[in-house]
Amino acid sequence: MTARCATRLALFLALSLGSALPALAATLTRLEVAPPVARLGAPVEFTVFKTGRGNCGFQIQTGEGRIGPFGFPGASKRVSHTYSRAGSFDVRVSGARHGSKPACGGSPALVRVVVGEARLLEEVDVPRATIRRASPSPAIVGQAVTITGEGFGRPGEMELLFGSYDDLRRIPLGGRQVRSWSDREIVVVPPYETTGTHFFLLRPPPPPLPPGGGLVATAGRDASINVEVAMPRPAITGYRPAGVCPGSTLVIQGRNFTELRGGFTLLWQKVGAGSISMRDERIRSWSDAAIHLQVPTDLPAYIAPGDRFRIDLGVRNDRGLEIVARGREGRLGERCGDQPTPRIPGVGPVLGTKHGLTFTLAPVNRRVAMGQNVVFGGTFETTSTTLASRLRTQPMKILWRIEREGEVMARGAVPAKGRRTPLLVRAKATKAGTYRLVLEPANRPRDVSFRADLGEAWVRIVQMERLDPRKKIELEPRKRNLPQGLEPRIRP
Repeated sequence: MTARCATRLALFLALSLGSALPALAATLTRLEVAPPVARLGAPVEFTVFKTGRGNCGFQIQTGEGRIGPFGFPGASKRVSHTYSRAGSFDVRVSGARHGSKPACGGSPALVRVVVGEARLLEEVDVPRATIRRASPSPAIVGQAVTITGEGFGRPGEMELLFGSYDDLRRIPLGGRQVRSWSDREIVVVPPYETTGTHFFLLRPPPPPLPPGGGLVATAGRDASINVEVAMPRPAITGYRPAGVCPGSTLVIQGRNFTELRGGFTLLWQKVGAGSISMRDERIRSWSDAAIHLQVPTDLPAYIAPGDRFRIDLGVRNDRGLEIVARGREGRLGERCGDQPTPRIPGVGPVLGTKHGLTFTLAPVNRRVAMGQNVVFGGTFETTSTTLASRLRTQPMKILWRIEREGEVMARGAVPAKGRRTPLLVRAKATKAGTYRLVLEPANRPRDVSFRADLGEAWVRIVQMERLDPRKKIELEPRKRNLPQGLEPRIRP
């Protein structure tokens, strides 16, 4: 076969089979803003870039609120926004469903926009920093991160902040947290509170205001980079004392437990009988090398004198609970009758009642016609500070579905993160009937109870028959109930 024939054959196969080839996953790669310093009332343009052949949706958090979702007509999309007030705004782009298009992957770094009055807006001559890399990747809780690039200046000329995308809270880093600082490298130990996607932001400190007050802009001089934060690989080396009795304190020794309490799930494994997770109030202290556990006295099915046991550590992810460290086998004391077995205050014999997660349904729009969307919304919320901290590290997946007379019309999942998590789901009304919302936790821990009042989560769709203007409508004859003998006589 000649080279020309081979080329034509390849082109023919590409054109004929192109629709059958799977589209490459679409991922957000970059967010650009123009201008970075804008006058109040003038539009600001955001340009979002993606990679991959597939189409997807995204939304922009402007600092004043969310705009979108939007789709991609090509490899990039330009969106305009006009700010209603002056100030400094952190802008972030993230994936969001856009009609039938799935949410984009990826999470580009933050971009800052400064908006002010024209007569007071000034550009300040400050160093321009560039961050090239943050290592290791992912960053490990409790360990240092090395940031490399150029234009970092000296401590005091620039400020370094660390934050999480969960709440966009930014923590200034300094003191013992910064191990070294040069113009091209910064070594820092961030105050880790959760795992997941975080960011470093390097920017000039706020300069003094010009005479007469006003806004001074340093936008365009910021540098930022995203980092994924993960837990280290822990190891359990032993327990002390030997032969501990229920009601006493067991010290679990090891390494890489981190200072992040709740980062790992502590499991008590009764050899040959299964395992149970230990609630936070049973843990007296938690450090990187030791965990002090109050051995429960109210779980005789799992913990009784003479039992053989093992301590495991696990992390919760999309696959459920994954064991990351297994301790050696130990044995509880056998002669514990004469030793005190104090009850732990506030701990009852029933699990799953300490930490509660509830769902509050938002008002439902029931004026929905055939072909429109049935929409349900609400908020997952917990009042437990312990559970809120745990959910930031290990989100709990909640499965949702919208059913019509037992038929699933739409389904999906939402991760419950932190103290409050919003929910907004929809399904197109293509058939008549009653549409209902159903929620089920996929990986609920034993010490967490879930309650959702969905009594009003329904919408009834009625099939309306179309009227044909050409069809004659048959009218029923009027009936009159007259006394007997007064009926009208019809003459032939």
